[in-house]
Amino acid sequence: MKKHIQRLQKLLAIDRVLDNHPVLFEEKPQAQAVKDSFSDLVKRIATLISILTQPVSNVYGPKMQSEKNLRTQLRRMAGIGILVARRNNNDALLSQMKTYKNLATRATAFTMCEYAIFVANILQQYKSLAIELGLTEAEFTTFKKEAEDFGDMLRNTVFQLSDRRTSWKELRFLFTQASQLLKHEIDELVSYREYSDADLFRQYMTLRRSESRKGPAGNDDSLFFEITGTVTTANTGLPIEGATVEIAALNLTIETDEDGYYQLDDVPQGQYSINCHKTGFVTPEAQQLNTGADSSLVVDFLISPAESSKVTSAA
Repeated sequence: MKKHIQRLQKLLAIDRVLDNHPVLFEEKPQAQAVKDSFSDLVKRIATLISILTQPVSNVYGPKMQSEKNLRTQLRRMAGIGILVARRNNNDALLSQMKTYKNLATRATAFTMCEYAIFVANILQQYKSLAIELGLTEAEFTTFKKEAEDFGDMLRNTVFQLSDRRTSWKELRFLFTQASQLLKHEIDELVSYREYSDADLFRQYMTLRRSESRKGPAGNDDSLFFEITGTVTTANTGLPIEGATVEIAALNLTIETDEDGYYQLDDVPQGQYSINCHKTGFVTPEAQQLNTGADSSLVVDFLISPAESSKVTSAA
């Protein structure tokens, strides 16, 4: 995010320089339209960055605490379910309850929630017996509500995180649009006034030179590219912080932030293999990419918890 904020600050500085030299646009409706388009892009970029700088923990922090509580309660309630199954000589139910209790701490959030709702329904069905075995009405009511509320929270969390991913994609797109507008139109408008408005030209070009992304010394910047993307959990859509994304052939490595976002700069033109890995997750197949006409590529990864296959088979 730090790089994006720095890019925004440079765009804002350019916009201020243009505002301070209205002669460039006065009585020139098409030139003014170009300026307005640029200003609108900068404003939208600023809005998106303001949204994305809010910690992602604000989105799924409450979910993590609720999940921890529900996992603990699921083990306790599945224990009551085991007693209920034994008293009813129900071997199938007994096997299910044992599985749910064993997997309470390892199942994915969505699967764990399904287990909790199932256990709550069974206890509802055998409530009198469960109460005789020690379950209180208040405990049952609390557990059932927690399971239902957690399901709603999961769906809402996924929705909010999906919004954040959409905002990241829009942000990358708008930066590209602003860069293209500067390069192909505003640069030309300012260059035309190099001699008639030397102060404007000097201020603008100083910012433009600092705004341009530089490749390694001695190389043509046009031959270097940017790769961005996100790493998320395949079965929940939640972001994965600290996942390693790398292009081994170039010795380029970076870790994802709390949004599951990464950015690799100054990738030279060519064909490469990019992969991703994280302890506790199944390593996905590497993706092949070809840096070519586009200055910015997006490569996203969906990875599954290493335990997911075991959880599925056990259930």
